[in-house]
Amino acid sequence: MIVRDVSLVNFGFSPELSKAIEAKKIAEQEAKQAEFTVKKASPDAPAQINRDLIAS
Repeated sequence: MIVRDVSLVNFGFSPELSKAIEAKKIAEQEAKQAEFTVKKASPDAPAQINRDLIAS
């Protein structure tokens, strides 16, 4: 006998695994948002530091 295909139906993850998957996805999105924020701020950062130093 040779099995060529398998179909799984009506299966689910445990609540703990589902929460862990959701937490991982949230963490990935937050990391992407932080990376975007850093990239967006980077060009202005040296100028802001200079303004802060001059104002001191």
